[in-house]
Amino acid sequence: TLPQHRRGGVIRRCFEKALPDMYEKGFLLSALYPFSQSYYRQFGYEVGAEVRTWTVELDAIPLLPPRGSIVQLFPGDDFSPLLDIYQKFYEKYNLSVFRKVYDRALLKDNLLAQQRYVYLWRSETGEPRGFFLSKKTDDRVFNCTTNFRLPNAFLALDAEAYAAMFSFIRRTFAADYRTLRLDTPANVDLTSFFAEHNKVECSLRYNGMLRV
Repeated sequence: TLPQHRRGGVIRRCFEKALPDMYEKGFLLSALYPFSQSYYRQFGYEVGAEVRTWTVELDAIPLLPPRGSIVQLFPGDDFSPLLDIYQKFYEKYNLSVFRKVYDRALLKDNLLAQQRYVYLWRSETGEPRGFFLSKKTDDRVFNCTTNFRLPNAFLALDAEAYAAMFSFIRRTFAADYRTLRLDTPANVDLTSFFAEHNKVECSLRYNGMLRV
């Protein structure tokens, strides 16, 4: 709502029109990213998927012998493995997003000008099993978190992929970054991957609200 129209009941009137329309058209699900959770509860919405955000000092990550292979992807490269990993990662999660490509913006944005970098990890058999998309920050955080302003990612299909990518990040970027930050679904616990838990923080947030 534009500032000059706030607190005038505009959103309430929108929902008075929208909710009957949803029922009439048979819509089963509605999702939104609210300015206030308590405000939208009055219309039947409740907090959605829980997300863990991990902040890990790089020297808490064990240095392991390199496994598999990792490459940086550039505009013009084949980004289809990212979609394959995404689909496999989220296939058992309700309300995940169906995608025909992983992120159309990666095909046209100037990633280098944005200081965003994509790395793909393949297992020793050559299968794509993990990737991360990071953004360079001024506070020495290797930021792989996802939000509206920063659509980065860190996805791994198994423990080997997590361990290999963590170790690669520490080995490669420790001179430039102090910490790694990434998101996981709430049921993914990364505790066992880190050697020094005094240097690890984990916070919980909610990925929007849902109405069924």
